[in-house]
Amino acid sequence: ASENGAFVLSDQESTSRLIGAMRRGSRLTVQYVDVSGNDRLATFSLMGVSRSLEWVEARQVRVRY
Repeated sequence: ASENGAFVLSDQESTSRLIGAMRRGSRLTVQYVDVSGNDRLATFSLMGVSRSLEWVEARQVRVRY
């Protein structure tokens, strides 16, 4: 889904699957259509993603209802 030009995952299952794949992977490739209508492909290194996610998780404050 797109919100203000940003890609947003709105459901927990999709988010969990994406983060799990990112932890196991070494690169993230995103295929998209730019504002001019051209197909684009962008690849990002995932080096350090697992440790970064662990750091964030360790510092999160969980809200309990």
